[in-house]
Amino acid sequence: MTYLKNQKIISQSNGLTNIILEDNLSIESNANIPNVKESSVTIEQPDALIILDTSKDSKKSGLSLNKTVVNTTSDFNVQSFSSNNTLASSSSSEMSVDMDVLDFDPSIIDWGGSKTPYRFLIDTFVTVEKTRRRLKIIDCLTNMLRTIIYHDPESVLPAIWLSSNAIAPSYEGIELGIGSQILTKAITSISGASSKTLKQYYDKYGDWGDVAYAAKVSVRTLMEPKPLTIGKVYNTLSSISKLKGSGVVDQKTDLVKKLLISCKGEEIRYLTRTLVQNLRIGAVKTTCLIALAHAFCLTRPTNMAISESLDDKNCLFVEVINKESRDSLNDKLKSAEKLLKECYAQFPNYNGIVKCLLEHPIEKLLDFCHLRVGNYFL
Repeated sequence: MTYLKNQKIISQSNGLTNIILEDNLSIESNANIPNVKESSVTIEQPDALIILDTSKDSKKSGLSLNKTVVNTTSDFNVQSFSSNNTLASSSSSEMSVDMDVLDFDPSIIDWGGSKTPYRFLIDTFVTVEKTRRRLKIIDCLTNMLRTIIYHDPESVLPAIWLSSNAIAPSYEGIELGIGSQILTKAITSISGASSKTLKQYYDKYGDWGDVAYAAKVSVRTLMEPKPLTIGKVYNTLSSISKLKGSGVVDQKTDLVKKLLISCKGEEIRYLTRTLVQNLRIGAVKTTCLIALAHAFCLTRPTNMAISESLDDKNCLFVEVINKESRDSLNDKLKSAEKLLKECYAQFPNYNGIVKCLLEHPIEKLLDFCHLRVGNYFL
């Protein structure tokens, strides 16, 4: 049992409780606090308990440390917080996609659950941002998509949308509508940093992702948030884009806040960039198309039913990668690229394209996704 000394509950709304910890912050066991009953602390349905690091290093960062905001929402596992001043990156060498497609095996990656964690996508973004080599970027995105195709086909569509820095086709005109006002309110709420501090960070970095990371880097969690999944992030962004009418700023801020609270390490940097639709990883639309084509050329969903077999000349799927010659593999990959680019020109909507690729071999793509009356085309 843990206790928070000198606490004062100042507000509670929408399941979110804000607590100000004043003076000295101490977390002690029941044995170390005399004459204190368990009933002295009551927080209903906690999700995440966030405490600002009040060490000397944190004071140098310009954060307002005269008070600490503790936010709670839901479904979090209780863990002891680390004594480190920064949040550890969630990157894992076991999830590396930085390999040649011939050497990569999507089956060996295991994230311990059925749904693809958001951190897996972010680990890929971190790797991609570190290089300017276009072929390496394509390989990383390809291996990421292959892994999701193998383990969690339903998350392929959210992954490709998030990688392409969009949530819907451009012709639908769907925008998140998140500006500096919403970001400032959300970041100050979860970090305790003042608006003035955020402005200083923005003047220094010029990127909202770096601002959010710098503001939250000194925040510790007492109650570990439930890991984000790619599907949850995409669905939340879709919900944000549909909000209209009065009070929309507060509604969007609440949804953004819930996402940011659940972020760990680099996740907050790239999620914030996604919110302002400026991902900055060097992966343009064409790159994502090529990676998608390569991924379905090299890996099929395990539950796909093949109704008819194609001869080797017309088949673009590579059955056994390690036995294919490099020239033969390159020919098939280029053919798959050409096919997907032609399809996208006639049918520029990942929703239909990915659905078709998950249900049918890539060779059949134009049979289902082609130019039709009423369709937008490029």
